[in-house]
Amino acid sequence: MPANINPIEASATHFSNILSGGPIAVPSLQRPFDWHDEQVKDFIYDINRLVGRIKENPGSLAEHLFGTIVLISAENFGRPSMVVDGQQRLTTVTLTLGLLENEMKLLKNEVALREGPQAAAIENTLSGYIAALHNLLWTQVMMGDAVLKFTPSPEIYKTYFDYMTGGNGQVAEEMLQPARALRTMAAKIKDALIRHSDWYENQESVEKIRHLDRVKDALLERLLVVLVSTGSPESGYELFEVLNARGEELSALALIKTWIMAQLALHPEEKSVAEKFRNLSNDDKDKQHAYLEDYFKARIFSDLGPKNAKLNSRRVRQYLFKDPVLQDNEADASNDIKESIISHVNTMSTWAPTWAELDGGSWPYKELDHFGAQRVTALIKTLKHSLPLPLLLQASIHLPPTEFISLVHAIEKTFFRYKTICGRQAGKLDEIYLKFTRILDTNHRLDLTMVKSKLQELLDELAPDNLFTISLYEKLQYDSSSQTSQKIKYFLWMLDLYQANPRPAMLAVDLNSFSIEHVGPQNPEEGVREILEGDVNRIGNLCILTAAENRRLSNHSFSMKLEMIEEMKLNDEIITAKISRRLFDENKEWKSSADPKLNSVDIHENNLFQLALQVFRADSGAI
Repeated sequence: MPANINPIEASATHFSNILSGGPIAVPSLQRPFDWHDEQVKDFIYDINRLVGRIKENPGSLAEHLFGTIVLISAENFGRPSMVVDGQQRLTTVTLTLGLLENEMKLLKNEVALREGPQAAAIENTLSGYIAALHNLLWTQVMMGDAVLKFTPSPEIYKTYFDYMTGGNGQVAEEMLQPARALRTMAAKIKDALIRHSDWYENQESVEKIRHLDRVKDALLERLLVVLVSTGSPESGYELFEVLNARGEELSALALIKTWIMAQLALHPEEKSVAEKFRNLSNDDKDKQHAYLEDYFKARIFSDLGPKNAKLNSRRVRQYLFKDPVLQDNEADASNDIKESIISHVNTMSTWAPTWAELDGGSWPYKELDHFGAQRVTALIKTLKHSLPLPLLLQASIHLPPTEFISLVHAIEKTFFRYKTICGRQAGKLDEIYLKFTRILDTNHRLDLTMVKSKLQELLDELAPDNLFTISLYEKLQYDSSSQTSQKIKYFLWMLDLYQANPRPAMLAVDLNSFSIEHVGPQNPEEGVREILEGDVNRIGNLCILTAAENRRLSNHSFSMKLEMIEEMKLNDEIITAKISRRLFDENKEWKSSADPKLNSVDIHENNLFQLALQVFRADSGAI
């Protein structure tokens, strides 16, 4: 091996030897702690199996192969070695040892309350065990307090530290998935391993000590690991990718993070970039990837591609960071790859909270606009249309709130007509979204008239008035499914916004405040059906009422409903939805007829559809 290459050394050892050395830390390149039920159950089972064998035969040489730990050795004395592979194992074993030490302290306090020579002997034994564990888990810093020998990933540090110092791990600042997983694991280890129901609970103090000693022995002397170490960061990064290719695949973000850290090794911004990138990848994995996809699309105006960690990470490196290694020609490469990385990571970190708001269907601006918030929620949550998120992300960064509302509302109306009702493919919409995403990224401005014009051209071509009308009749027949009910409720709610004038009512009642009511009831309490069965579930026989209004009017005949509404008016109460209020004000009877001109449902339905043709246009309304 050439002299300028740091060798990679490997040896079989136990945790007592690993923890007897210098400090160890999880570096910024590592993904957060991520052990769950299956891994924790396996760990507890393996340790209990070792403890059981030691209990049966104290002289047993039983061991359990626990996998690999890879470290980049510290160059300077006192600095920690960095974990390349094995942070889950190190975190779990050291946490268990810390919980074991704390259990010994509790037992010692219990014994101290007793008197007699046996109690004193037990205290001395426990003190020895406690001191030995403490010396393995903590390092005394010169002229300072002791510090933990092992430093876990940042997302769980405070929770981990709280456990190691005798706390219950309930740290309010750490509530994301890694810390929740650590708390769950700690509870299971305490219950099923340390306080084993057969070997510890309800046992005499001496037997409890023996059990805790067996657990300590199993953890420190019976778990056999292959320790691999190197003094070369480059070798460490290579080992990271190779070893983490086993088992659960790394996410695209984790692979990108590894590459970034290799590019920024020893750079002044390395620590800052690492912290920001960790915050992008420290909780829900699906959300992490969704953000990566949307950010990529918002900046590159192209899909990231099918979910594949390695291919996705390479596309990000090639097209976003301009990695010279992956460019087809030199002209496409970044002149300063480090500055390109730092710039994009800073932007990704800054935009992430805004994306999270949008993805959750929430208003992305600091100052709340109730109508704007309704529009975002309707688009993302009610209509479940997340395709324009890259465009909306750019828009929320660069446009004032009034223009943002106008954009969202145009997309909302277009999508309902184009996809929800007419069933058209969303690819054509995506082409329009990407065109204006590119414009926003370049100019930081948007001609909303042009956006609405392009959307309306698409509606005129593929969702024209005749198709929209026919599809409304087919898609808005009432049934018991929540999906159909939500479409109907949204449709009537939107028409209600436009009852007064071409500009939608800005103080409209929230969609969730309404429920659907049959104008001519399905099962009238008075026992007289006013309309034919075939007309009952048509959109022309439906209206929206608040929950209180629905309870009051439900299942009554139309004539009885009119009487009750008159009583409400005497008490200065009115029907909340203007579209429903107008229906009851303008109709004195409600009946079916073979003649459409005399059929109340036909007449009202036709009125609804005519209004819908005006409302569900990208270029309608004053916003």
